[in-house]
Amino acid sequence: MNVPLRDPFLFQTNRLLVRLLKASDLPDFHDMQGNEAVMCYVGGKANTWEEDEKELQRLIQLYDQVGNTFWVWAIDTIEDAAFIGTCAIIVNQDGAYEIGFRFREQYWGKGYGLETAQGLLAFAFSKLELDHLVAYVDERNRGSVKILDRCLPYIRTFYNEQEGCTDRAYRLEREQWEQRFQAEADK
Repeated sequence: MNVPLRDPFLFQTNRLLVRLLKASDLPDFHDMQGNEAVMCYVGGKANTWEEDEKELQRLIQLYDQVGNTFWVWAIDTIEDAAFIGTCAIIVNQDGAYEIGFRFREQYWGKGYGLETAQGLLAFAFSKLELDHLVAYVDERNRGSVKILDRCLPYIRTFYNEQEGCTDRAYRLEREQWEQRFQAEADK
């Protein structure tokens, strides 16, 4: 990858700014991670304050770790700098670059998910120069399914034994993204 994933500000969209997490994000981070409605589709339970404090610290420490393959960043609104969620690029167990995003419940249904996903794809392909990206979503998570259906080609549905749910799998090649991006730019 050509761009350090540790830059304080990674990318922005029309309404959002993606940046490094910081310790002062804990109250909003916990508002998201401690919410059953948010966590039910990501194979987890709502976290305690103490669990989120440790997790946030771990994620921040990963920025400095050589060979790190798990990057999670904060998403803020540009308008009022509100922390609304997180997005990520990780190297998964198959060695593929996987994208993900998660939002505080009060920010659902405002188009931030689609905007984040599109920004994350642009960042990964244009700045990081990745060859392809994958994404997985619990099929019950209708909001995220709609977002991923708009952004990446659907591959298959499978039972995810680790998380105990049925997931939809997606994969987008750089060439496919470039063709889409060019078609959108030509409009």
